[in-house]
Amino acid sequence: MHADKHRWELERITERVIGCAFIVGNSLGSGFLEKVYENALVHELRKAGLFVQQQYEIEVKYDGVVVGQFFADLLVESSVLVELKAVRTLETNHFAQCHNYLKATNVKYLHFCFPSERSANAVSVGFLSHLPLLC
Repeated sequence: MHADKHRWELERITERVIGCAFIVGNSLGSGFLEKVYENALVHELRKAGLFVQQQYEIEVKYDGVVVGQFFADLLVESSVLVELKAVRTLETNHFAQCHNYLKATNVKYLHFCFPSERSANAVSVGFLSHLPLLC
């Protein structure tokens, strides 16, 4: 029962993230730097009442020692990572980057959001859920 409630809550958050991403994408269109979309999405998510951490620090540990750090664009409600890409299409390295984000955190959900150059009024949203983690 608890797992179902948790999953429902994650789905509710992800629906709101996707909705806000479409609002931003439809308003701004394509052609801006990622930081512009990131800042606009943070604003929109906060207007929607969501808790958002921007440039969320992720530490990579090896043998109990921090060996690196990187920053995910957004962490929403402490449970959904959001990575923005201002690119025409997602490449293999984008998926690898996000796979590593999920490996380095306890977060199991991640969204890709990127403005589509096919239409000035479109946003493409990809979703990774329960990605199998190979360590």
